[in-house]
Amino acid sequence: MVGGVELGRQFIEVQVDQPIEECELLVRERENCRTIGDTFTSGLTIAWPSSCVGQCLTSWVLLN
Repeated sequence: MVGGVELGRQFIEVQVDQPIEECELLVRERENCRTIGDTFTSGLTIAWPSSCVGQCLTSWVLLN
C-alpha cells in the first residue's frame, strides 16, 4: 500500500533518492505531491508503474 491505496501487480512502491526529471508528473498523486520533485522534497514513497522500473547494479531506477 502507498498512501492508503493498494498497489496491485502493475505498480511498485519507490523512494526517489535522486530526481532527474523533477517536473515529471506522478502517475498517482500523493499527499500534496504532484511531481517527482515534490516527492523527493517530501521524502514520501510513491506508486510507479512496475514496467517503468529497472534495476541498475544495486539500485533501482525509474525508466522512461
